[in-house]
Amino acid sequence: APHTRATSPESEHAPAAAAAGGRACPGSTLPYPRRAQPAPHPSRPPSRIRRRLPRARRRVPPPRRRRGRPLRGAHLPAPQLWVRHRPARARRPGGPRGRGGVPLRAGHALRRAPRRRGGRRARARRHRLPQPRAGRLLRGQHRRLLPRAGARITRVVVGLRHPLKHLRGKAIQSLRSEGIQVDVVGEDLQSKLFKEALTSCLIVNAPLLYRAAFRVPFSVLKYAMTADGKIAASSGHASWVSGRASRGRVFELRGRSDAVIVGGNTVRRDDPRLTARHVKGHVPVRIVMSQTCNLPEEANLWNVHEAYTIVATQRGARRDFQKKLAMKGVEVVEFDMLNPRDVMSYCYDRGYLSVLWECGGTLSAAAISARVIHKVYAFCAPKIIGGVTAPTPVGDLGMNQMTQAIDLIDVSYEQIDRDMLMSGFIQPIPDLSPVIPSADEIPSVDPEVSPYETNIISFYKTWDTFGAFSNFSPHPIDMPDEKGDCLTWPTVEHYYQAHKFVGVDNPQANDIVQEIKQARSPEEAARIGRTRQREFPELIRPDWESMKIDVMYRALKCKFSTYAHLTEMLLSTAGSVLVESSPHDLFWGGGREGEGLNYLGRLLMQLRSEILGTV
Repeated sequence: APHTRATSPESEHAPAAAAAGGRACPGSTLPYPRRAQPAPHPSRPPSRIRRRLPRARRRVPPPRRRRGRPLRGAHLPAPQLWVRHRPARARRPGGPRGRGGVPLRAGHALRRAPRRRGGRRARARRHRLPQPRAGRLLRGQHRRLLPRAGARITRVVVGLRHPLKHLRGKAIQSLRSEGIQVDVVGEDLQSKLFKEALTSCLIVNAPLLYRAAFRVPFSVLKYAMTADGKIAASSGHASWVSGRASRGRVFELRGRSDAVIVGGNTVRRDDPRLTARHVKGHVPVRIVMSQTCNLPEEANLWNVHEAYTIVATQRGARRDFQKKLAMKGVEVVEFDMLNPRDVMSYCYDRGYLSVLWECGGTLSAAAISARVIHKVYAFCAPKIIGGVTAPTPVGDLGMNQMTQAIDLIDVSYEQIDRDMLMSGFIQPIPDLSPVIPSADEIPSVDPEVSPYETNIISFYKTWDTFGAFSNFSPHPIDMPDEKGDCLTWPTVEHYYQAHKFVGVDNPQANDIVQEIKQARSPEEAARIGRTRQREFPELIRPDWESMKIDVMYRALKCKFSTYAHLTEMLLSTAGSVLVESSPHDLFWGGGREGEGLNYLGRLLMQLRSEILGTV
């Protein structure tokens, strides 16, 4: 269908102006005088000729600049796509040179702009389309990714295939089934320009690639040092080495990370907050590594109202102090031998994608030696502090010759006010290019994982093979409220967290319910629900402990009855034990060593038995 525009006061006078022998002037009923048209050029068809228009007609107001939205948590920006819009007529799209490709960020598209006189197009405007996320590519959810007919997209260029096998190829197969041309950089497009584009896509998706290849979160070491390589004075004073603009960049790095790690010395000397306080949205988890748990009684990190805090220590260290931290809401995790490798494995089990290390030289040297650091951000300030005992960014690595030094890869430099930011990778970005099967060979479940090979099926994060079982999976549900009205909840987690406060005769409780319902992600809904529960225990419904299992079961029944492909997946696990492998939730999950109650897995198995009894 041709593009339609809303009727404006100026367009109402166009017929009268045409009858008068000219085009209507904007804001006036008087027509433009007709002018003689130039003769057609022999090398160009008449349809490509640009008619000379009056100066007032040829002016196009500059587009309004819109501020970009801040990053949400650890969700990294997706690689750029190139889309080609189908022209309304049999002409080359995009202007006289036929440039039909427009670089877009994922989640955006362009409306087909109305064609002005002379064959040119007006400036296109952006409008928001659903952001493709990993969870939306789960079984049968590819229809969320398909463009609507009004978008008129005929070509999509994919920068990188998904590194997780059970999520790979579904979006591409869905788009091609709709008749859309899909080209993959590095496979269908292999010119020099596209090789550079592939490198950019690898850098943007580095956290997911490192996690998939090494089974640890993508770890970034950040430090600020003076021109002579010191991160603090000999006395330990370090406020501030870098400038305000560099500290703002650090807040952005925190906002992109799932967790921020520091050592005990940093807590004792600096008493940091480790929040992304100048970047709205995601708040990372704060992790303190201390072998002896020799930490101060009072610290900013023990205030869990701002962000969640985890203390990682060795087993049996200061049990009395551990109890005090638990009373304040701080989670304490004990390790047999505390080291960066085991902590990163624990973060991997918790589903973290990216971790930011803001520690001192001793801990950073241990992390580099354990090969868990993948990238370095070094802020260099134009200052000299000196001092023989002044600390340096990295401690002793056991290297005695310069030939043993670690060379950074893909180094980049950026000047931030008076400071200089140098960044580079310690380990190369892993290449997870798959062997591409045909469209008919792509199954709905990973062929290497069969639910009948083992009696235990674990799930946790939404990108896992059975991640759709999680209450964080992006499957909206319609549930009736107390008045019988049907309300749509973005996820089961939204519904569960909000019902902690449902039925309480207090306006503040109703506000909390709406706040949770409008949360942009299930992670944010969980954070709001748990934080408000700690802050206002008097607003929790009195029967919550006895009703929370029923609330969760009702939401699960609605979810699996709404989505048929989820029911098929659940029935495919018949004969297996379902376990939510949450390492920290000992009620709904199974715990680190199987000590959890696993009530979410129990409810799913109960629902599976109920469905099998009715089939």
